[in-house]
Amino acid sequence: MTITLREVSVASSLVALVALGCSDASADNPGALASAPTVAPVSRNGAADPAQGKTTAAVSNTTPATGAMSRPVSEPPPTEPPADEPSLWRIMSLNIYGWATMPGAAQDYAALIEARDVDIVGIQEGVQDWQIQGWPTDYSRAEQLHAALGDCWQRRFQIFVNTCRGAVLDSHMRFDLTDGPNAVRTGEVALVTKSGTQVAFLNVHWDHESASARAASAGETAAEANLHRSIPTLVSGDFNSDCTGSDVSTVLSRGGMDLVVDGGIDCILARGITGSGTSFNAAPSDHPGLAATFVIGE
Repeated sequence: MTITLREVSVASSLVALVALGCSDASADNPGALASAPTVAPVSRNGAADPAQGKTTAAVSNTTPATGAMSRPVSEPPPTEPPADEPSLWRIMSLNIYGWATMPGAAQDYAALIEARDVDIVGIQEGVQDWQIQGWPTDYSRAEQLHAALGDCWQRRFQIFVNTCRGAVLDSHMRFDLTDGPNAVRTGEVALVTKSGTQVAFLNVHWDHESASARAASAGETAAEANLHRSIPTLVSGDFNSDCTGSDVSTVLSRGGMDLVVDGGIDCILARGITGSGTSFNAAPSDHPGLAATFVIGE
């Protein structure tokens, strides 16, 4: 059991919070570098990730990059309801297969995100230095995607918020996930407000090598989700575990959540909010993308 600093990043202030973290996680490419209703903005050791507005990407990846690919829009996005009607939220989860596709695919992924007109996006494999002791610190892949998305987007680590759709990132936290053999794992939480409603958005990437690490991460993810029971809560990401299997079921049962999108091992879960969604081809990623639409206030 390792005691680590639980970090929270916010646009305007930094406050250190302390939480217990377990260690045991890994990257998806072995051997590669791979809460209340409305809270005041808080922050943790934000030195590693100061970005909020547009970020200029530092491209220093030595892994292979892919060329641009066109992205047809399969269906028009739903329209935003009037202010006096229920709040409509659209979220997306995407493993960008970072070690193999970035930075070359940044524009492709940005086009994929923009075509779905979403409010919040959580990515995985946006870091390059998971094989270290402590928190990941090099988020250059996430920065490259942020630069491609442009000025509408706020970013904290691997969570992106679309301010041009009226969403505001209030605060951001990282929490320990149990480490596997080859990488340090963290989960991320963003508190986001839109149309006067705040939601908690959790972005996770569980270990792919260790069953015991995934089981532990399930409990840690549920515990983090339960810190935000007073507001609608969304959990999405690459679980490296079947969305209908025992580990994801642990999050569903302990967190009182529902499975909204089943993308195999990529899942979207929700509590206190009504929604539906789908998985879709997100090439050049080796994972499907997930998208879901939620309504608050019905």
